[in-house]
Amino acid sequence: MGSIISLGINKFEIDWGKNQYFTNHSKLFNKSDIHSENYYYANDYVEQKVAYSAPLSKIKLRLELLGYTLKKARNIYISNYKWHEEVYSEKPPLTFNQFSKAIKEIQINNIHFNENDENPNDHDFGRYLNIV
Repeated sequence: MGSIISLGINKFEIDWGKNQYFTNHSKLFNKSDIHSENYYYANDYVEQKVAYSAPLSKIKLRLELLGYTLKKARNIYISNYKWHEEVYSEKPPLTFNQFSKAIKEIQINNIHFNENDENPNDHDFGRYLNIV
C-alpha cells in the first residue's frame, strides 16, 4: 500500500511518487491553494479529496521564480539530446522546438484513457501527440 503523491492537470499525470520516493511540489502552492479536487482511480472511479490546486497561469510564475524557465528547459533538453547522440550514435527523434510545440498542442480536456489498453494505468506523452 502506501501513500501516492502526484502532480497533474485533470487526469493527465505529470509526476508521481510513492511513500518517501516522490518530488515535493508543494512549494509551487500557497495555503490559499488548498481546495477539494478530483482524484482519479481505476475503472473511472473519481473521489473528492483536499489537494493543492491552482491555475497554470499562477504556477507558471512560481516555476520561473524557482528557476524553472523555458531557457533552462531548453538547456536541459539540449544536454540530454547531445547525450542521446553520443550514447546511441543517432539523433533523437525530436528537436527541442518540435518537443515544445507538441507539448503546447496537447489538449488536456480531450484526453480519454482507453481501459482496453494492455496496461490502462500506464500512459505517456507519446500517446497524445501527432507530430510526424
